[in-house]
Amino acid sequence: MPVKPTYDKLLTAADWKSNMGNAYKMAKGKAGLSSSLRTCEAGFERLEWNKMDEVEMTKDCMYEFEFDAAKQEALNYHARFVKNGYVKIVKNVSAACDVASKEIADSKVIPKSTGVHVAKIKKEAVRFMKELNELNKSIVKAFDNRRNSRIKGLNMAKKKLVETTAKFDAAVKKMVKEAAGKHPDEQAQLTVFDNFRRENVRGIATTLPFFKKDKDFVPSHTFFKKAASDGYQPKKAKEVAGKARELMSENKKLQSVMKAKKLV
Repeated sequence: MPVKPTYDKLLTAADWKSNMGNAYKMAKGKAGLSSSLRTCEAGFERLEWNKMDEVEMTKDCMYEFEFDAAKQEALNYHARFVKNGYVKIVKNVSAACDVASKEIADSKVIPKSTGVHVAKIKKEAVRFMKELNELNKSIVKAFDNRRNSRIKGLNMAKKKLVETTAKFDAAVKKMVKEAAGKHPDEQAQLTVFDNFRRENVRGIATTLPFFKKDKDFVPSHTFFKKAASDGYQPKKAKEVAGKARELMSENKKLQSVMKAKKLV
């Protein structure tokens, strides 16, 4: 759910202008309500709501500590620019409503309906201030939900990657032995490699996208994506052994990164 609240039309200068009535206009009150409403509208638009948006702020996050750091950054922005900044502007609207209400009450020509509308503006300003002050709760909930969802997917991918890479070298050696047993049938040897590639190489390739936001995983992601494609399939049986050595070498590199990241 987006953190950015809805800006009610009651807090717009245009709505106040259409509801103040001719009598109030002619009275030329000193409340400054129109001015405070314009300032309030402009202030709302100036706020960088994307800096409190869980999707925008976590688009490059992968690990739990990164999600938590993004959440804290959003909370800091809220505290500085919303709670201790913009809320004061909304408070000025509320104060202007108090002055306008007194002017209307003291007037013998301004209709009560104008005072009723000012009371509505005041009520919305008070409600809006409360919502803005408590946005930190919405931020925490939104960021935590986002983190938990992404970390759950990452943990599932981690489990699969650990299992697949641990068995990979043995599977490669088994494939090479099986292919050699098909000699001299070249097509049969290539089929053995193709079956292995589709099952084992693609097993790693489909898991690595979960880790590509970490630059240390990018080389492995790039290689295994290529290796999983049909273009990696050897054209001749004599190429199988070389491909096998390359696959084991890349798997070793990947496992080193995983170990450094404490995934294993």
